[in-house]
Amino acid sequence: AFLFAFLLASRLFIKPHDLLGQISAKCQTEMQDSNKGEEPSSHLVRLISEWSETFPYDFRDERVMSHVRKVAHRCVSAEDNNQGAGEVRERSPSSFTPSWRS
Repeated sequence: AFLFAFLLASRLFIKPHDLLGQISAKCQTEMQDSNKGEEPSSHLVRLISEWSETFPYDFRDERVMSHVRKVAHRCVSAEDNNQGAGEVRERSPSSFTPSWRS
């Protein structure tokens, strides 16, 4: 319920691609600052998954999808570097593909 209200209200102040860009940048900063890189990325994957189900038209914008691709690349890179992002890779195919793109 909070996520829906946040995403809906945020549209009054910021465009979806800018919001995702800021959230992604904050997550990347937290991943670099902490030793456990999995937790912020798994939360971001969950956010993108719920966002794409709630507001699928946001993901028709190439600027939004560009951020999603960057997040996916960082998650896979983190796993390849043995930083513990196994859950992210398991969830990534369905989580990063909005239902209307399937």
